[in-house]
Amino acid sequence: MKLIARLTGEAYARYEHGVITLGTHADICLKTDLLLAAQYDNPEGWYERVVGPQPKALIPIALDTYAFSGEVLDMDLDRDGFDIYYDVLLDCGLPISLLVNDPASHPETGDLGQHVPDPGAWLVGIASLSIDWADQEVLPVAQGLSTTVAGIDRLVLRPGPGFAEMRSEGQLPLTPIDPDRILLTLSIAGD
Repeated sequence: MKLIARLTGEAYARYEHGVITLGTHADICLKTDLLLAAQYDNPEGWYERVVGPQPKALIPIALDTYAFSGEVLDMDLDRDGFDIYYDVLLDCGLPISLLVNDPASHPETGDLGQHVPDPGAWLVGIASLSIDWADQEVLPVAQGLSTTVAGIDRLVLRPGPGFAEMRSEGQLPLTPIDPDRILLTLSIAGD
């Protein structure tokens, strides 16, 4: 199986194994930015808790954006004042670490809402995927994947010639990548 995920500037700055090239082996974790429950117009994506088992799915809908359906394997709760954020490990055929929040909940009154991602619950939604390094244990709940870099695409966002151009590259130099957007096509080992 192949998938496309974003390599953020922060993750690239923590890469400890030299230059990333086509064919580079990388142990990664897939993750999302914050997803809000039932906020269907949210450009970062959304999630919803659904009743009963669903078919597990991870379906590409645009570059690094996927529709997902899966079962919650693990969850870590984080409080920020009266807000509750959940770090969720979801099995949708591949393990993905989601960061989620239900803005309709009112934890200060004991109302956690209808989208609590308890282990065993089923979630569906849409999210952009990015990567983190499996050996750095940055995520509260995660599961590593063994991958090989099969493609490197750079969306040039630096002002000047080539602005907003998508370029295929054979390697990433050891220089900061921001503000460009780097998309890695990853071949999942064992598939």
